[in-house]
Amino acid sequence: VTYADTAVSGSADTQTLALEGVTAGTFTAAAASTGGVETLAITSSGTARNVLTGITDATTLKTISVAGTQAATLGTLGASVTSVNASGNSGGVTLTTGNATAAVTGSTGADAISVTAALTTGSVDAGDGTDSLVLVDSIASGGAAVADTIIASATNGAKFTNFETLNISHTDAGNADPVTAYANRSQDVSLVSGITTVGLTTYA
Repeated sequence: VTYADTAVSGSADTQTLALEGVTAGTFTAAAASTGGVETLAITSSGTARNVLTGITDATTLKTISVAGTQAATLGTLGASVTSVNASGNSGGVTLTTGNATAAVTGSTGADAISVTAALTTGSVDAGDGTDSLVLVDSIASGGAAVADTIIASATNGAKFTNFETLNISHTDAGNADPVTAYANRSQDVSLVSGITTVGLTTYA
């Protein structure tokens, strides 16, 4: 979406996005020469999960809310997004964030939230439902076993709440198979309260 300057010249502009029957695509809030959209309000409905590969913007988008009764995959969020609130959604959300300051609140359904960097001032509260936290990291090929840098201490772990499953998504381009890659990976699961299941996601 490309906006006219006059439409988004303020500092509290909201774009609504209704998802129904969506199976692919990226939502892009293109830049205006002055200002832009600060909030994206998503509603997910229909008979099947709605899927986006990502949400990108021109640095003005800070807040995303998700409502509705259908599950929604939002893909990878833009780096400028610092707040996600899906408490108004009951279907479950799937998303990836790499913003260390992002505050994420999950839905009342089953969420899968992936993080690619250690949080500083950010936090992720999965809310109700049976929820999965996915840690996405990478180490050098053939390296010694390493502790994850996303959750390497109790302080890091305390930033993630109301998760039941912890999955590790490990990428190592130097190794040809997942067995080799995961052999060089360690994680102290006790650092995240409430985890009852641990798994490995698809090797990439």
